[in-house]
Amino acid sequence: MEAVRGHLLLTNCLEDELTRPNIELAMKADRLLWLDLEGTDDEVLTLLHEVFKIHPLALEDVREFHQRPKIEDYDDFVSIVIYGARGLGEPLTEVHCFYAERFLVSVHREEVPAVTDACHTLGRLHTDRRLVALYRLLDALVDTMFPYLTAMDERIDELQDQIFVDPKESQLAGLFEGFFGQNLGWLVNREGSLTAFLIFGVGTEVLAVIALFVMFRRRGWMGKKS
Repeated sequence: MEAVRGHLLLTNCLEDELTRPNIELAMKADRLLWLDLEGTDDEVLTLLHEVFKIHPLALEDVREFHQRPKIEDYDDFVSIVIYGARGLGEPLTEVHCFYAERFLVSVHREEVPAVTDACHTLGRLHTDRRLVALYRLLDALVDTMFPYLTAMDERIDELQDQIFVDPKESQLAGLFEGFFGQNLGWLVNREGSLTAFLIFGVGTEVLAVIALFVMFRRRGWMGKKS
């Protein structure tokens, strides 16, 4: 597994060399705390299938990627898809996790700073419990979203101040730019037909804009002289 990057943490929270023999040895001795894999090539998929017996449907999700956040309970493990952030203005990072009694495996396609942060935390706060390792990973991924939430909150405050001081019709579009900026690609790829996309993706937003327009007009905020 020389071409695969990632981390192999044992139950003593020390990192071992990332090779398939070391992974299999750790599994056999029940010493595998957390295996993190960067990449979704055939070698990684084969490892997930042969060593960890990951279900073909979950493997297909890893192969295809671009999944929605979700938790799925299989017979022998739980599959989790979660997102984290790398920085403002950068695409979110998608991470697939497989948690079971004897292992924790995470898979992602690009470098995820939150994974490194979780590894450092486990290096300081030792544990031999895989559930705690999973918590450290999820906690680190969630923490990366706070700069986005802060930026969004500041943008909402700014837009709110502008609307109350000098309302304009163009400002209504700003209320919904997050929807189209964040979710339009997902809707295009996931909705089964153009009709469904127009109804659920566009129609609901149009109705919301109309409702706000009517409310602003009734309150005298539209067409107000500056």
